Amino acid sequence: MKNTAVFNSRCDIRTVATLARYFTTQIGPLTTSKLISMALETLQDIIIQTHPEYGFDSISEADEFLRSSNIHLSKRNIKTLAKALHQEHQAKFKSMNLKEKTKELINEAKGESRDKENN
Repeated sequence: MKNTAVFNSRCDIRTVATLARYFTTQIGPLTTSKLISMALETLQDIIIQTHPEYGFDSISEADEFLRSSNIHLSKRNIKTLAKALHQEHQAKFKSMNLKEKTKELINEAKGESRDKENN
């Protein structure tokens, strides 16, 4: 769970129903969260099988790519991300403690939410 993030998205209800029908017939009842994560993980597995260069080996690489693609984590994910990054790259964070990094990420998220409000 420590490498997970919460995203909000809108999609066609028929898409979700199709996924639910498929996955519940394969493994049984699922929560909405488990359904969506399984669908995304299944798609990721298919992509990586045919195009391994699209995968990410580290949380920091994935985070950097998402930021550069203008796909942002919600505010509630910032602390979790900071902890995961800290564990993954302890050497990188030696000069900056976890509280400083968390504050930096929160301030960045606040700036992004202001930018979204202004657009």
